[in-house]
Amino acid sequence: NDGKIILGGVTGTGNDRDFLLIRLKSNGSLDSNFGNNGIQITAIGPVYDICRTVCIQNDGKILASGYTYYNLPNARDLVIVRYNANGILDNTFGNGGISVVMTDSVDFGSTAGVLPDGKIVVGGTRKTATAFDFLLTCFNTTGQLEATFGNGGATTTDYMGSNFANSLAVQSDGRIVVAGITNNNGAGNDFMVARYVYDISSPEGLENIVNDMQHLKCYPNPFSDYTLIKFDKNAEDASLDIFNTFGQRIKRMDHLNGTEVILSRELLPAGLYTFIVTQKGVTTANGRFSISD
Repeated sequence: NDGKIILGGVTGTGNDRDFLLIRLKSNGSLDSNFGNNGIQITAIGPVYDICRTVCIQNDGKILASGYTYYNLPNARDLVIVRYNANGILDNTFGNGGISVVMTDSVDFGSTAGVLPDGKIVVGGTRKTATAFDFLLTCFNTTGQLEATFGNGGATTTDYMGSNFANSLAVQSDGRIVVAGITNNNGAGNDFMVARYVYDISSPEGLENIVNDMQHLKCYPNPFSDYTLIKFDKNAEDASLDIFNTFGQRIKRMDHLNGTEVILSRELLPAGLYTFIVTQKGVTTANGRFSISD
């Protein structure tokens, strides 16, 4: 709000890399009231502390996130660091201002935001045995994982191969929108966006995260007349919505039950389509099909 500029990045040589924050005045000169004459360097792990995103809370505190090689030999643990407005580490957050999420996975943060109740969400990527998935992690105001969010504080989304989250925004209703790319199972990179539900009225805070979404397949695919969509779980009064490549819903099927549904082409033109399955207001599965003439 004061027109000053915060830059986040990396400094160091070789394997010795650290978080770097710089604050500039509105005229582009270093702000001597921040850190050490406008510069703050933070060492976290033994090697490779990589800052990939910075955001500012309403109270002026600064959040920086990325990854650290903290838990060697398991590389790339997601990390978030909070600074006071003057660039000094906030000792009320995590361990001396630093919160590292150590898992058996390779995780890194790429984007961050603040929820209406002050909790912090970090969007990023988790490497699995076969691919990469969207990773969304939530911290409470003291830097601890928020247990009511997803599975112990984090949720992942797998869709059409490897997925990399690059940007995050929090809507006014608390819903979280994460955008990035998917490699479409090796067919080429496509834009990907996912939205997660935040129940602002719940005393527990974050609930109803779409954490168990299944990716469904069709056969035949592509098709010209009809295809069979098989559900991984028994559907009960479910709805199936079909979207074209512009994101417009062009067909809806309601009151679906059982383990499969036959989808007829009818008047749909040739092209690529995405569908989602919704039960009790929650999106539980998705998929993609192609229609050919």
